[in-house]
Amino acid sequence: MTLKTVKVRLLTIIAEAVLRDRLVEELKLAGASGYTVAEVHGSGFGTVRASEWAGPSVRFETVVTDEVAQALLAVLAERYFPSWSVVAYLQDVEVVRAERYQPSPSLSPPRPKKG
Repeated sequence: MTLKTVKVRLLTIIAEAVLRDRLVEELKLAGASGYTVAEVHGSGFGTVRASEWAGPSVRFETVVTDEVAQALLAVLAERYFPSWSVVAYLQDVEVVRAERYQPSPSLSPPRPKKG
């Protein structure tokens, strides 16, 4: 038996732990229907993190449409990359039960538009 699969995107974000709650909110606002978050340890890029004393980083993984992935990358590039130790990367993945990965309605009020 061959199951039908649908191509979507796996967005992985590795960030300072202090950003955890903010990034959860960003995921929800962008329409991600779910995510996994875990504490991680590592080294790279020679950057000094704001929370170096606070311990591990967090890794988010979310399987989303390309539209949601691109929206999240734009938010990261504008709000987080300039001032925080944040890494993000995309991978193409195939899933069964594609309906689970469609954008969900935002659970939070819309962001105010910049003037």
